[in-house]
Amino acid sequence: MTKRTPLGLALVLSLGTAATLQAQTASINATARVLSPAVVSGVEDLRFGDVIDGTQKTIPATNSNSGRFTIQGATNANVDISFTLPATLAGPGGSTLAVDNWTGEHGNNAARGAGAAFTPLNGGTSLNTDLGATSGDVYNVYVGARVTSAGGENPGAYTGQIDMTVSYTGN
Repeated sequence: MTKRTPLGLALVLSLGTAATLQAQTASINATARVLSPAVVSGVEDLRFGDVIDGTQKTIPATNSNSGRFTIQGATNANVDISFTLPATLAGPGGSTLAVDNWTGEHGNNAARGAGAAFTPLNGGTSLNTDLGATSGDVYNVYVGARVTSAGGENPGAYTGQIDMTVSYTGN
């Protein structure tokens, strides 16, 4: 029969407790990436060409006459893209042509017809996307629409401005 002494029992209890009371430490790093400003360029105008009085003409975003913007920014950066779109094109003597049915296509280094479709909206975010994974990539955004002559407009050139705004989201 083994006899336990209070000193032996105290020694066993103190050894077991000391091991579980030791502090544990771990570390992590705090990191950040400062993004260079995105470079947004209007590269090609949306060109409806000749419109016959009293008719409509549609230029899809995939057409060679669609408008084209480019974005160059930080690799893999997430951006919101928004538009200010004209409801009309202004012409001679106060005549206007209605513009509607906006279409869009976007993609990294994408040629027309090779990107993903989206619908440009007037005001607010039309598109949230990630820019290219390789430095120097060019992100293309194409826009198309339909122009309508109600009939009786003055002959001549008609114009309207399309604005695209790109904002980093920080995501």
